[in-house]
Amino acid sequence: MQGGERANTSRSIQEQEADLFAAEFLMPSKFLRTTFLRCFGRPIDGTVPNQDLAFDLSAATGQRIDSLVLASRDPMYRALLVANTSTFKGRLFVSLAEQFGVSPTAMAIQLLDLDLVK
Repeated sequence: MQGGERANTSRSIQEQEADLFAAEFLMPSKFLRTTFLRCFGRPIDGTVPNQDLAFDLSAATGQRIDSLVLASRDPMYRALLVANTSTFKGRLFVSLAEQFGVSPTAMAIQLLDLDLVK
């Protein structure tokens, strides 16, 4: 089992396994990774202040995102931003959550589990 929300050990092992199965069924790792790289170019490490990343996510979300704040927030915050983003570095696309027909939260968890967003 990988990290993220699915590592919650207070849930039964059957529930955790069901979550993993559903995630892989709805968001196959290989296909998601390929789609992510096509949209974003490379994994996103938001743990280090990066003006370009903050600018791109600001433009995509319509909110002003400061690079220091972005780096200080938890990984789930960054993953949710990415899951909902439909433009990045001038590329327009349907958000990952919409492309895969899942909630932004489910997509964010999968992005974290696959180390596509930090």
